[in-house]
Amino acid sequence: MYIYVRMLVREKISSLVLVSWLLLFAAACSDSDNIDGVEPSLYDSSAGLVLPSRSLDSVMEIPSSGFYENAISLTFPKSLAVHCAQGGAAPTAESAVTTSMQITSTTTIRCASFDSGTITSEELVRTYVFEKAPTIPAVFLTTDPNSLFSPDSGIYMKGNNQGGSVPEKSANYWQDKEIPVFVELMETGAESPAFAKAAGLKIHGNYSRQKKKKSVAIIFRKKYGDKRLNYSLFPEFPELNKFKGFILRNNGNNFGKDYIRDRLACSLSEGLGVDYRRGRYAIVYYNGEYYGIHALSERSTEHYFETHYGMDSDDIDLLEADNSEASGSSKDYVAFMEWLESHSLDNEENYTYAKSKMDVDNYLNYMHTELFADNRDWPANNLKKWRNASLQTKWKWFLYDLDFGFDSGNNLSANNIFEYATDENGDAWPNGPKHTFLLRRLLENSEFKAAFVNRMEVLLQTNFKSSRILAHIKDMMAEIKQEIPRDQKRWELSSSEMDEELSIIKEFARNRASVITKELQEFFELGEVVPVTLNVDGPGRILVHNLAFEESSLTVDFFEGFPVTLYAEPKEGSVFVGWSDGETSPLRIIHPKEADVLEAVFK
Repeated sequence: MYIYVRMLVREKISSLVLVSWLLLFAAACSDSDNIDGVEPSLYDSSAGLVLPSRSLDSVMEIPSSGFYENAISLTFPKSLAVHCAQGGAAPTAESAVTTSMQITSTTTIRCASFDSGTITSEELVRTYVFEKAPTIPAVFLTTDPNSLFSPDSGIYMKGNNQGGSVPEKSANYWQDKEIPVFVELMETGAESPAFAKAAGLKIHGNYSRQKKKKSVAIIFRKKYGDKRLNYSLFPEFPELNKFKGFILRNNGNNFGKDYIRDRLACSLSEGLGVDYRRGRYAIVYYNGEYYGIHALSERSTEHYFETHYGMDSDDIDLLEADNSEASGSSKDYVAFMEWLESHSLDNEENYTYAKSKMDVDNYLNYMHTELFADNRDWPANNLKKWRNASLQTKWKWFLYDLDFGFDSGNNLSANNIFEYATDENGDAWPNGPKHTFLLRRLLENSEFKAAFVNRMEVLLQTNFKSSRILAHIKDMMAEIKQEIPRDQKRWELSSSEMDEELSIIKEFARNRASVITKELQEFFELGEVVPVTLNVDGPGRILVHNLAFEESSLTVDFFEGFPVTLYAEPKEGSVFVGWSDGETSPLRIIHPKEADVLEAVFK
């Protein structure tokens, strides 16, 4: 580096340029976030060699991005030599100096000051939208329009290399390419952005990339500015306030059919300890142009665990359905699966070992959510499992992309869901034998089998209860109700077809419990349904096969002749007194039909 500096001095490079080159060199050496396929940032070095030394926002007052009704007048001091470009393009030293600007219609501007052809300020980015603000948050994305929408090279476009059969993986939108973007979030009713950050943008998803409206991932990196976004993206979960990135999702393969299936299905597991992507809706504008409703969601990467648990993302083993590594190593999980190949879990010692490797409660709640939703783009796809390798935690599962659930019409099979999930001869996709192996192995164990059956019946009266799901559907649709007509018009979607899909979703929610119960009976050859009411008197709760419910009274349809394990758990500072039938042990097994009402008493 000393020789490098001497060379610059010998060539009489200006001190400003010299310092800036040194800063660039140091940043490049220390930036661990640089990855292949990332274009140079338009916000640091593409306009010249000199790094920004000041912010235009700090030396002048410029109206913030937002929604406006009246004309905006901008004035720039001549001494700053400010150059501006409109429409998302980056400013250059070759364009004329801008001293004033009158804005009367939707406009995106990017401005910077230059000295001797080099950029000397942080870039100022604004999006002024002359229309009524939407009733949900808005995300402004500013980037060189050619990088996204050039017919030849734009990553949002097919480009010149498309061809062949679907999914046209030679198309531009299949490229693993990241472009720089400036992202701003306008909260509902706000007059200025909640945050305004430089970041990277990539097309996101699998086959849904072919849809007219595409999903994109926003990634924060040191090379753009901040490595993390420190902001509570989801008001319902204010504790989640540090993000490596997020997704603006087009609703995946259900684009044009509905707005809610994936978010609805994943959120059924809230409170069950299963990881899933939290989300809410937003209207997206690219360089000021309306692109409609997107689901602003978390990403299911190793950085999710940093956000939720404060874990170092480098410690996370995160595996795809085929055990390929999204992060970390697959060695421990693959070794566990290989061990299962030669060890029956009908043996209690073997089952105890299996429980030491995987979080069985987590797996049950995960499986029950997928099965209830009737997601059949799974388990050979859209399945992830994870652990913290440093802490040697047990393996857990991650819910995402349940687009095929809730009777989406995409499923290729319609047989009993438990037959589907345990098929030994299914096709590689969606339910090949290596992907149904773990559940088949676990069901060899009577303890697991009883928990699998009985916990599902409890969930049908709690998390999966039809009235609860219908209320959630109503709330989700109310959130975007006023925005739907414009989104449908923008993307030429059929409102009648989408209304019909919403009716299908609601009907599925109303009928799914009875379907699941019937299919459980058929698959496991169970007896008749027997309703059992479980009451709680005092400060405590009842667990069914280690699954707790918080209701003071719950009636569950168990199965005649199939034993149910209960545990009475007192809250801190209280004690369990006994059961209403005189039993005093908190842990017990009941046989439905022998007791139709049972109460746990605490004091």
